[in-house]
Amino acid sequence: MRARRTDAKHKEVARAFETLGLPFLDTSGAGGGLEDFVVGLRTGWLMVEVKTILNKRGTVKPSQYTPAQQKWRAMTTGLPRITVTGFEDAMTQLRAVLGI
Repeated sequence: MRARRTDAKHKEVARAFETLGLPFLDTSGAGGGLEDFVVGLRTGWLMVEVKTILNKRGTVKPSQYTPAQQKWRAMTTGLPRITVTGFEDAMTQLRAVLGI
């Protein structure tokens, strides 16, 4: 399965990892429903998915996940993961995860 191309939000989120000094792997090309990034934390790994907000409420809807992503998430319930929508959202959520 071929993954879709990345967009500007993807680059913004990578910049957030760099800003916080976090090691990360861009796994967006892996396909199979795997999240866009794997980020190294002191306590282990964090899976990060990048999505674009498509509604007025400013939330990501479950229907925005592809069937492959839904299947992967169901198989890996309990893994530490977040879904972010851009640089600021990534910074906010990562700071919360890191406790800073």
